[in-house]
Amino acid sequence: GSIVFITSCRTALPMAGGAIPDMARAAANALLRSLAIELAPAGIPVNAIAPNFYASEAYFPHARFVENAAGRDYIQRVVPAGRLGQPAEIGALISYLAALRSPFPTGAIIPFAGGWPAAPPRPVLD
Repeated sequence: GSIVFITSCRTALPMAGGAIPDMARAAANALLRSLAIELAPAGIPVNAIAPNFYASEAYFPHARFVENAAGRDYIQRVVPAGRLGQPAEIGALISYLAALRSPFPTGAIIPFAGGWPAAPPRPVLD
């Protein structure tokens, strides 16, 4: 079998007001790494998907970030992919990790955030 965690990549760029949830997410990532080491000898891979900017009514409601022009603009400016991740996309990644035929890839935390966090494009200098 395989173990697949769903954590968060928000810890890559913490935001004001998020200290407690960010601490919990960082702890989940530490647990994943420890379990990967402990279960590797048994051939059980332990990996994680770390989403952000995922189409979810809890965090990125459709009315606010898809239907609303200001919300769409925010997503296009902040997420290099220019859109929110979709449930079918994260489902495909979960299926892939759960069906690993090799237990060697273990301890990975895969960002699922469309390239976020990323710096803005460099200016063209004359």
